[in-house]
Amino acid sequence: MTEQTEEKKLDFKSFETHSLKEVMGNAKLMEAKAKQLREFAIHFDLAKALDKNRPEAPHIMIEAWQFAGFLCQLRGGSSGYEVIPDVPVERYRTWAEIVDADGNVVARAESMCDRSEKNWKTTSSYAVASMGITRAQGKAWRMVLGFLPLLAGFSATPWEEMVNLESDAGTYQPQRAANPNIKDATTIHGMTSDQFGNWVVSLLNREGVLAKVPNGDISTFVKSSMEKAGLKWDTAQKVQLEKAVMTQVDLLKKEDGIAEAEAAQEPAAEKPAVNLEDMETPEHGMTMDQFGVWTQGVMETVGLKITDMSPKGISQFIKLGLQHGKLDWYTATEEELKAAIRAYTDKVVKYAQDEVGTE
Repeated sequence: MTEQTEEKKLDFKSFETHSLKEVMGNAKLMEAKAKQLREFAIHFDLAKALDKNRPEAPHIMIEAWQFAGFLCQLRGGSSGYEVIPDVPVERYRTWAEIVDADGNVVARAESMCDRSEKNWKTTSSYAVASMGITRAQGKAWRMVLGFLPLLAGFSATPWEEMVNLESDAGTYQPQRAANPNIKDATTIHGMTSDQFGNWVVSLLNREGVLAKVPNGDISTFVKSSMEKAGLKWDTAQKVQLEKAVMTQVDLLKKEDGIAEAEAAQEPAAEKPAVNLEDMETPEHGMTMDQFGVWTQGVMETVGLKITDMSPKGISQFIKLGLQHGKLDWYTATEEELKAAIRAYTDKVVKYAQDEVGTE
């Protein structure tokens, strides 16, 4: 049976979970989990070869490690970062934990990411810090589950740790497989179909509806989302593509009852009064990236994690905080902005505590 045939017959209902202790004590279970991990990684194109001229086992991406954790009843725990001071470039020290079904920490790892790396010289501060956290998560997963990728025929080193490595042969570059269903061309948004496809998979996984995609066909799901929004891949803007997909994700959540459950647990998000991205540089001199990093630090200090911890999600949280404080991004002082975010964070935390207390 070819890998392509395996992909078409991937059955999500067949994936059963067992505790790590059960898996480690049963060779047949271990073999079964390795097989399921391989099927999952192949299905979603999460196994990557570093260099076609260097014959070695492919490295799997963080989403595949998370799935391996799911099979063994493990999940990502707390994570965070700190800015390293007094260095020539913007640099983040990051950490991440893996916990079991009872919340006990089973692994913890640290990593770093900074702007001296080729892929992160011009990206937002969110992206640099986020990659550092992703690397720390990969290392933590490897510490506890490194045996599963090896049994599945993959490398035990996470893909995210390998992308920027250099050797005497030069810099390793990702060898990403082409997606035949979405045309790669010179586009307004500047993304490849693979990049956008991986973003969609992450979104579906985060929102808990990955298994709801018909036949697990992400490419067809993206094409359908664009068609329903009247968009074309070559001419659409990034924000339009993301909005089109998120609209269809919301429909999947409603079908699954997830949206209603979230609405009962989280404060209703009012429409922002301002569009921060469209404004010029404000008098306080901060960029949204800089203030976003500070805001995320405040949220993590009190243990607050909103549904969407991406840069876009943090930006939305800031907008709601400013609206709550009746402040304008362009005219407010730095002290007023920070006070407003602290007050709004406290409000959301109190709301969540009250909701738990009434259950």
